[in-house]
Amino acid sequence: MASAPEFKQIKIEDKDLAEILYTSGTTGNPKGCLHTHETVIAAGVTGVKAIDLNEKDKMLIAIPIWHSSPLNN
Repeated sequence: MASAPEFKQIKIEDKDLAEILYTSGTTGNPKGCLHTHETVIAAGVTGVKAIDLNEKDKMLIAIPIWHSSPLNN
């Protein structure tokens, strides 16, 4: 039986690139929007505060996983 691969530990900084979300180009040419770890966390925290969630709450996000909307919820 094959053993699990070992992964090299890396240091991730808040300002490091986390993801690139591509626009559809509705008002111009499509382009990649860069998001750092800091902006992804900020979007999550903002959403939690906006609807006053706490550690006991549960939330269902029923949208495609490939869509950028989970970033904003």
